[in-house]
Amino acid sequence: MKRLVSILFLILLLASCGQKKSKIEVLKNYDASYFDAHFAQLSVEPTDKTKELNFEGKLESILLDLHKKNPNKKMYYPIGYRLYVGKSGKIEKIMIKDRYSKGYVMGMISSTPKLKEENVFSDSKLLTLKLLPIFEMLKFQPSKLHNKTVPFRIDLDAIGVVNEDGSIKLKLTRRSEVNFNFESIGEINDNYFVAVEQMPSPIGGIRGIQEKIVYPEIAKRAGIQGRVFIKAYINENGDVDKAEVIKGIGAGCDEVAMKAVKETKFIPGRQRGKAVKVQVSIPILFKLDGTKNSSNIHFLLKRTNKMKGETAKITGRVFNSKNIQPIPGVSIMLLGTQIGAATNEKGDYLITNIQPGQYSLIFLGYPYGKSESKKFTFKAGHEYSIDIAVNK
Repeated sequence: MKRLVSILFLILLLASCGQKKSKIEVLKNYDASYFDAHFAQLSVEPTDKTKELNFEGKLESILLDLHKKNPNKKMYYPIGYRLYVGKSGKIEKIMIKDRYSKGYVMGMISSTPKLKEENVFSDSKLLTLKLLPIFEMLKFQPSKLHNKTVPFRIDLDAIGVVNEDGSIKLKLTRRSEVNFNFESIGEINDNYFVAVEQMPSPIGGIRGIQEKIVYPEIAKRAGIQGRVFIKAYINENGDVDKAEVIKGIGAGCDEVAMKAVKETKFIPGRQRGKAVKVQVSIPILFKLDGTKNSSNIHFLLKRTNKMKGETAKITGRVFNSKNIQPIPGVSIMLLGTQIGAATNEKGDYLITNIQPGQYSLIFLGYPYGKSESKKFTFKAGHEYSIDIAVNK
């Protein structure tokens, strides 16, 4: 018996030796466990104590401390992190991702002869070690998705610039879900300021820019509206040297807004009485007239059934009233919430976890446009069947 056991042990040992361990490490995908704050449209708000912490000031102090090794030299400090925030609002994990900010700086170097790679700080691990105690102090208000507290992730992409004289400025290189207020400090680069004594202003005001807007037809048909934010780089003569979209809504609106800004003449910004180059952020409003009920779209409450639970749900079907064919790929939303659904290939949709109350339904889909229903009263523990008939 002992001999048999020994033979089995030897076979297992030889088998395990034959399995070569891979040198490739499989990393866990934390992005799958934390909601993207931007795409999930989560409200990311620091707590009052975090606001009092002055994160920007502490970051400046760290960069100035690192800069002691490079006195009398202009240095660029790429800052790039993905912050994973738990349900408690505390940062649980971080990932270094400074490639975007480094690329931004390298782009400046390629277009500015006096800048060199030696002017870019490259020890991201050292910077991270100094930032970790501050990240541990940050806290955000818990965010909810479909009325449930969820973990989320946010990106911080920025650069810090320390000049030869020791002055410092911070700038976000990409829009963040958190208002870090970096752009309010000093000069954005060697040419354009972000804050001067007299900021540029469009001749004719914002209204003059709005009058240049031609609403894209595709956006009208899809019922798309909102604000497009354009960053304009304005020279000493009040002309727009270049413009870029900070936040857009698509469907041709971004391009129209940028064109209108580029065609606008500005009263130039001034610093100490001298006209200077300045960058400004300009909001352009796209708003459709008559976004209430379209006579071609009808919301039909068919029946109400009781069910278990403390919330309500809606089931229904969207169809063409002329031929009774289903309409897939359109959206049904509850006005004033982030709750909604899209129709499947059969035209069916399902919306769950609805808190009791009164809501209007929003129908949105190309090429049918947008329509808003009257208010329906939804009670806890009830299922509502609401079909939508489209007469187009």
